[in-house]
Amino acid sequence: IRDSRLGSLGVRAGRNGVAYYCPNAMVVRGLDVDQLLVKPSIYLPEALDIFQSVARASGYRCTPSQKGVFAQEATRKFGDLSALAQFLRNSSRSKLLDKFLDTKSPAEGEHDEGALLASDRRRYFDLASIRKILGTNEDALSLIDELVVKGVFHRGFIFKCRLCRNTDWFSVGEISSQFKCKRCGLDQTYARVHSLRDGEPSWFYKLDELVFRAHQNGFAVPILALDYLRKQSKETFLFTPELDVFPENGTDPFIEMDICCISDGVLTIGEAKKSNKLDRNPAEVTRTLGKYRSVGEKFGVGQVVFATAENSWSEETINRIRNAFSDRPVLITLIGHEQLFS
Repeated sequence: IRDSRLGSLGVRAGRNGVAYYCPNAMVVRGLDVDQLLVKPSIYLPEALDIFQSVARASGYRCTPSQKGVFAQEATRKFGDLSALAQFLRNSSRSKLLDKFLDTKSPAEGEHDEGALLASDRRRYFDLASIRKILGTNEDALSLIDELVVKGVFHRGFIFKCRLCRNTDWFSVGEISSQFKCKRCGLDQTYARVHSLRDGEPSWFYKLDELVFRAHQNGFAVPILALDYLRKQSKETFLFTPELDVFPENGTDPFIEMDICCISDGVLTIGEAKKSNKLDRNPAEVTRTLGKYRSVGEKFGVGQVVFATAENSWSEETINRIRNAFSDRPVLITLIGHEQLFS
């Protein structure tokens, strides 16, 4: 609730809702009640605002991590959290996304595995390569159109310079009837000789850089875990991508929290892993759980979530998690493959 006349003490959260001075903090005799009446606007803060406010009150500060920024932009491009999670749950679409990270060069004469360029070690896909993964021409064409519109795919060509023989991908916006070699700078009109393969130059699709970085940094499990928690919530759900939590005057993060959300009013933090173990050895597991316990106590967290892409966490990990929070009034939620992908 915001109104310039209320000040910092004139409004608070009450047992039955928001309470504030009414008609005003001060009633001046002789003024019409409409002049005195507070007519506040209601402002719903973002999840990031709430986490940052809680952190400041606890002697910490938090900001989106670099991985969190990538995940946030990927979510925005797909439309929202549920749309991105639905894409990741689809096995063929998830396989296509994974293939962009593949750095194995196609065998000689193999033309349906995309093109891996030496110039940037990135893989680009044409229609035949996408159709091989998705199964049908219609599905491949529909997905291409959808992702190009969303800015997840970018159309372009792969050209080979006739002078220095360098091969690069060029977006539609970089070329006209000519292209400029990115290595030697030669301007040349593209023709069959510049094509990666025999025949006319054909479309090759690049995965958006921010989506690529998000996937490269393992955004899938945190996104799927957040969407699972969203579906479990009964009334409200707010989330923010991964956060780095710093001591108030520190320069190094105390912890990076993979899962940060507010589900039905419950402040929730958590860890997400592909494997069924939190860390490489018991000492690191103890350290990780200690950090979540410390932040949970200071932030007033009501739920701590641990999500794995495996069927379930290892029995040892489950025991360590439960022991770490056994004396704390906090809900521990364990999420496995079935919950993430159903």
